[in-house]
Amino acid sequence: MSGFLNDLRQAVSNLAQMNQGGYGSAPAGGSNSQPNTVTADLNESVSVTLDSNGNGTAKLSPHGTRYSGYQWQPQTCYVSVGPVAPATAPVNEAQATTYVSYGVYSAEPTDAIGTTATGSTGDTCTMSQSVKPGDWITTVWTGGDPGGLATMRITGQVTLPVP
Repeated sequence: MSGFLNDLRQAVSNLAQMNQGGYGSAPAGGSNSQPNTVTADLNESVSVTLDSNGNGTAKLSPHGTRYSGYQWQPQTCYVSVGPVAPATAPVNEAQATTYVSYGVYSAEPTDAIGTTATGSTGDTCTMSQSVKPGDWITTVWTGGDPGGLATMRITGQVTLPVP
């Protein structure tokens, strides 16, 4: 939720600057992206503890109502798993697969956008999808260290509606 609040603060700041004709001001006769919207940086993450088999699922969806104009334009998805004490690095290298589903939560093979064999030590997947509330970005880890903390971080841009 802190990522959302940071996005909201950035959007308000951008609006204030637009109204003063400063940084990020809209071009004549138009706006920065879509009518009545403003963009800000997207930086959201979610973590899950891997189960006794070293498996886990983390998922994120934009906040809000589906047709509000709020939308993410993710550019990267970074995945990793922290070591389980007393280890200083992961023992088992998890496989991680990232999925994007639209309108309903799903992590089926047809939703997959990338798989990595280095899901524990860390890897980044490039993304070009647009997701709005009700769409899901999901990462599934298999074969990692039981009890390890798996993290998915999404970065890119967010479009916020302006009343």
